[in-house]
Amino acid sequence: MGQGAVQATADETPAFLGTEATDSVPETRGVAEDAKERGSEPSQPSLRRYSVHLLEHNAAELLRTCFCPWANLRDILYADAVCKRWHQLSREEQWMEMSILHGGVTASLRRALWRHLSAVQTIEQRYQHQLGVASATEAFEALLKKPLSQAKISEIERDVHRTYPSHERFEGQEGAKGRAELQQVLQATVTAEPNVGYCQGMNFVAATLLIHLGSASDAFWMLLALLESYHYRFVFAPGVPLLPLRVFQFAGIVQRCLPRLWRHLKEDGHSLEIFAHQCVCPLRTYEAVFRIGASLLAFLEDQLLQMDLEDISHHLHQCKKHLRLPRHNGQLGPAAFRVLLRFDVGLGSLEELESGFQLQRLEVLLSQVSVPGEHDAQVPAVDEPLPAGLERSSSLNGFLVDGNSLRSENLPPRGGTVVGSPSTLLNQAGTKEALPVNLAELKELKVELLQFDEQTQFDVKQFRHRIAEADKELLGLLRSSAEFRMEVEDAESAWKKKQAYRKALMDAVQVAVDSARPSEPMEAAPQELVADCREKLQRVQIEILEDERRRQARLAEFNELCEDIAELREVKQRSMLQLQSFLELRDQQRQGRLKNAVAQLMPLAPVDLN
Repeated sequence: MGQGAVQATADETPAFLGTEATDSVPETRGVAEDAKERGSEPSQPSLRRYSVHLLEHNAAELLRTCFCPWANLRDILYADAVCKRWHQLSREEQWMEMSILHGGVTASLRRALWRHLSAVQTIEQRYQHQLGVASATEAFEALLKKPLSQAKISEIERDVHRTYPSHERFEGQEGAKGRAELQQVLQATVTAEPNVGYCQGMNFVAATLLIHLGSASDAFWMLLALLESYHYRFVFAPGVPLLPLRVFQFAGIVQRCLPRLWRHLKEDGHSLEIFAHQCVCPLRTYEAVFRIGASLLAFLEDQLLQMDLEDISHHLHQCKKHLRLPRHNGQLGPAAFRVLLRFDVGLGSLEELESGFQLQRLEVLLSQVSVPGEHDAQVPAVDEPLPAGLERSSSLNGFLVDGNSLRSENLPPRGGTVVGSPSTLLNQAGTKEALPVNLAELKELKVELLQFDEQTQFDVKQFRHRIAEADKELLGLLRSSAEFRMEVEDAESAWKKKQAYRKALMDAVQVAVDSARPSEPMEAAPQELVADCREKLQRVQIEILEDERRRQARLAEFNELCEDIAELREVKQRSMLQLQSFLELRDQQRQGRLKNAVAQLMPLAPVDLN
């Protein structure tokens, strides 16, 4: 958003915002919050005074935390033009993006900003030239006058009555005008984009645009801009060729951002397509709404983790009723935006998932091919349905891939031009771009992959054999160590007992000696007792020394065995890490071959080969 929006310079003001200026800079976060709660704005003298203070002290942190989240878009653009330092800070710290994500686009600025970023004027001028009229409103009316089949009109009319039926713009008799305008927007869109036609979900997008932009003409041109940007026309076109890619991307983002919920849904056999279709895909945006979609699931995560498949489906179907986002004066405020945009979804993530989707589609085609030598090969039935975007050629010598289902632009319009230049290589008319994939080439690729997989399996078998041998030897050593440990423990116990016996003998001798009077000679019986104790004491001392020698020898053997066990465990661990690294390397090599194959077999869907 920050890159796509136009910043003001010191000498110019963005034309799409008008010529009014403001120098409002909130005094502090508290001042701004209090003012917002009172429904007013901080006083201009106070704001000017603190603007000078911020300028003098170069308080980047204060600007980022107190000004940007509370300033509207116009304020941000004029602040950008205050001086070179603020101009630099506004780009480095993305002031405009911060303001927009905190609700800084006021209702009065929304129409101008949307038109500018979507390059609507370029589209209007093109249709004015084609229809030979002088204004965008006349071009819209000219499209409405063109004939449209009654079946298509009836189809649109059925969905119009189901679109936001409780919203004041479309509810009851008062909403008759709004419903009529929505009908006009959708009919004009079908006329302008006959190859896209009408698709369910388009009515909610058109209604949202009508609510925010006011007039049917403005809503129509913005909807047309959406179809021409990001390849939206391929999401709405018959067969919704681009929708599987977008659902795949959304599922990948949920897997990365909410792994616990992802595992729970997968274990229950639940598909995210239900949530994606109901809550994300009708909005038909990508980076921003993928962030919002993942954040909404995070908001519901604790509840969903307690539910089974049936309850999850019902809960997600009614997910709007369960959301209680923070509001300020009845509107979604900065706190709500922080909840809705808690995850970061970058362009790199979308491109990586896009590449993964292309590889998945190639794997599907390979699964439809049987080659000699393939283990447990089953010849696929010719009438077996294929995923959206894939079909068998009429001659049955290959397949046709809808190029529009494999790749899409993930960037918004830049520099006043609409995304979708001829260099994009995808058909911009909304028609199917059939990419023929030769059956012989698929078979050749599958044979190559089978050989690659067989070599991988052979090498893995060798790794696992070495690990098993090390494990077997380790098991033997562990058993020996257990026996050694018991012997060492028994020897130590016997040694301690003899030490206790030796001490008892020494105490007995001492008692006998101490009991005799110093002036009288020791009697014969005590003398014999002392001599016997001393003899036993001498024998025990010899046994203790001998036992200690044997115990130390066994202990040394035991320690050496423990070292062998530790070394063998290290060998086993190293082999397992080597196996893991080998598998990762082989997986990368296999993915590289598949990416090369995608580039060769489906050249209109290039992938990043890095």
